Amino acid sequence: METKPRTSKYICIWCNLKEADADSHVVPNAFRKKLWGVEPRNGKTFSFKYLDRTDLPNQDFPKPHLMCKGCDSNLGGTVEKNIPRLIIPKSMNAESWDKLPIYNSLVGTFDGEEVSFPAYDYGEPEATEVDRFVVLVAWRALHAEAISPKDSTMLVAFMESPSWIRLDQSARKFIAGGALRDCGGVARPDLWRLDPEMVAGISKDSEELPISWGVIGESKVEAVMVLFGFWLVFWRVNFDEPLSDKTRIVLAWLGFLRKHYAKMNA
Repeated sequence: METKPRTSKYICIWCNLKEADADSHVVPNAFRKKLWGVEPRNGKTFSFKYLDRTDLPNQDFPKPHLMCKGCDSNLGGTVEKNIPRLIIPKSMNAESWDKLPIYNSLVGTFDGEEVSFPAYDYGEPEATEVDRFVVLVAWRALHAEAISPKDSTMLVAFMESPSWIRLDQSARKFIAGGALRDCGGVARPDLWRLDPEMVAGISKDSEELPISWGVIGESKVEAVMVLFGFWLVFWRVNFDEPLSDKTRIVLAWLGFLRKHYAKMNA
């Protein structure tokens, strides 16, 4: 799968041939649909708030033009198809979460309290299914940042570098079904399930879930992070230099989001 220069922000990022005429969700719409009516009999549903996009209705996800309809549909029917049943509980209560294979993989201090970041602990083939999905979400988020109106010299420099070409080619190879060991330059991603109280502390509303993404790094792009509802994605994208402290990066970004959501709610 060859990577061609993307001469227009309206060319499909997957095939690099057709017009990006699909309303591509960086995060699959299945999550929004599931959580919008996750416990309707109890009257408990969740809305979403996308950082810096007050124009979006709370029940919708951002839909940047990233792919053509054919590629968008194909990935939705393959990579994304089985993911909701693997990571979304049937209910939001503790008992339902406990039925999923989750373990604490990262511990840090957030807002003065020790917090844990539970990760999924599936065997094969489910573990690779989840990894492909997480890389797809992070890869789309990176492309969405690249076509956003934000002025990021750091991101532009990264996406014009040989590192980006290697990453883009290898990521698409892995998403399409390649073995991770054969996709040089692609790090195994992290997917954490955040505690509902921590999520509410970020969005400032227990029934309003945050959705946001960004490229992370001080002087260079190091990783992509995506927060959607109760799930947090971390994907390392730059291997030219050692990665900064992962725990510090994650907690700093969540703190940044909490401050900005507070401003939105002010």
